[in-house]
This record gives sequence, structure tokens and C-alpha cells, in this order.
Amino acid sequence: MLMTPMSFIEAQNQEQEEEQDEVILELEFSFGDNSGTHNPLPKAPIRMPKVYKQGCKLSFLTSCNGCNLQLVNEEDEIEYSIIIPSNTNTVELPSYLSGEYRIEIIRGRFIFWGIISF
Repeated sequence: MLMTPMSFIEAQNQEQEEEQDEVILELEFSFGDNSGTHNPLPKAPIRMPKVYKQGCKLSFLTSCNGCNLQLVNEEDEIEYSIIIPSNTNTVELPSYLSGEYRIEIIRGRFIFWGIISF
């Protein structure tokens, strides 16, 4: 199929809009339940996940394999939860999500959290 000059321009504009939609998520850190542990403080620096959001797709620049990913709504209810599969650096979130959520990436007793909007 041949592209007309107008459709080529429209395709470029759409690509630029999608690139602009990509945002890095600012994450905070906290300890989860550490009951039963003798030393709640880590011995090495904690490596914060680097996560980008583009539309409903999350891309992980640092490994989050096996971590629990949760989206918590304003009523403090878990609206979506998944274990991030091994050997993946992207997760596609459901398209029905709308509004603001607290994103939580749980790695053992460490919780990395931030705000994500759709």
C-alpha cells in the first residue's frame, strides 16, 4: 500500500504524540511487613526500579522479574495485580483503567510506589 504525503505526515504526528506520552514514573521506597526478620535494614544500597509508562504499557529498565505489581485505587483497594513474568521488560496493563492509581512494585519486603495516571 502506498502512503500519500498526508498519511505519511499523519503517521509522523502520531509517532511524535506517542513519544511525548512516554513518562518515567517517580517511585518512592518503603519497607513492607518485616515481621519475623531479625535485621529489617538492608546491608547494601537498594536498587530502585526504573519504569517508563507509555499509554497502557510499562517498560522496566531494571529487572523486576518475579515482583508483584499492584495498582491501588483511591478507595485503597487493589484494582489490578500481577506477578511480573521472568525474562520480560514490558507489561501491558488493561485498557479499562482510568484515573489515578498508586502503583506498587513489591520485591520481598521492599515496596516501591508512586502515582500513575491513565
